[in-house]
Amino acid sequence: MRDHNVATVKTAFFYPFEHRNRFVLNTMQVFQQLGCEVQPLKHILLPRNLGHRSSNAVILNWYEDQLFRQNFSWFERGLFLGYFVLSVLLFPLLSKRVYWVRHNYKPHGLGKSSWVHRLSTAMLNRAAHKVVTLEPANGFESEVVKHPLYVSDRALLEAIDRIRAQRAAAGGASLHRFLYFGSIKPYKGVSGLLKSWPRDLPLTIAGLCQDGAYTATLKQIIVQRRLSVEWLNEYVEDSVLEQLVQEHEFVLLPHKDGTMISSGTFYFAISYGANVVGFDSQFIRMKAKEHQFVHRVNQNELKNSLVSLKPVPREEVLEQALQHYGESKIRDSWAPLLTK
Repeated sequence: MRDHNVATVKTAFFYPFEHRNRFVLNTMQVFQQLGCEVQPLKHILLPRNLGHRSSNAVILNWYEDQLFRQNFSWFERGLFLGYFVLSVLLFPLLSKRVYWVRHNYKPHGLGKSSWVHRLSTAMLNRAAHKVVTLEPANGFESEVVKHPLYVSDRALLEAIDRIRAQRAAAGGASLHRFLYFGSIKPYKGVSGLLKSWPRDLPLTIAGLCQDGAYTATLKQIIVQRRLSVEWLNEYVEDSVLEQLVQEHEFVLLPHKDGTMISSGTFYFAISYGANVVGFDSQFIRMKAKEHQFVHRVNQNELKNSLVSLKPVPREEVLEQALQHYGESKIRDSWAPLLTK
């Protein structure tokens, strides 16, 4: 059901249109609720969509990241760079509104700054009608919209009622304590986490590391420090992650500061009622001010920080998630942008 009607934007062309990350699907559903038709980005070139520039909108997610795919050869990267330049020049001619949703300060496949990154950022800044971020960002201006949760409002309300009933009947199930999940890359700080992790505290890690050298480094730390770590080193389906998050009290967010603008891990965790624990970073400081279920810990005194943690009850986490990031909040954050 459409709760709003946005007359200015009639058709929104999304990149990507399909993605493992449910963020894309959830955002497209918001646009549909606001009265927009959603189509894949490539459909903007279809004859039926030409000549409607004033009512078209292009929504780019992770578009700049494609230039830094690790599986590209130099030849493939050169071809894609040409395609990137041509497409970014073309978007403003075909659509009055181009929204660059900037998820990170730099692509995660980029080890250090390069002229390609500077070029892609400059071009997208020039082509974009609005640069959009999911949290306030440092170093550039942006319009901030809210990150959607990974479950519907209805599912959240049902989960709250179910948890309360279980707690009243049996006091709630016994939960594991600490979980890290998601793809494992250096910027996410897993090596630093393991180097400071207390030996006697169990830790569950669920996520694939595709970097062989980094995998070996992490395994070496686990063995040499004799850590109590269970690592599921593979791509983990959402259904398995949902179960894991519901079985743990705390989800860890040890990302290095200044590497991300927002975190899908955070929103996935609170969608299933987990508390979030993180090392000091702009993101964690900001969220800790907003929510009691976000805990900032001292990496140099990690054991003392962890053992003293008191989790906010799961139903209260879900209530706060619904209050701050429910479906109406996401719609209300996007609606003004689509009418400008």
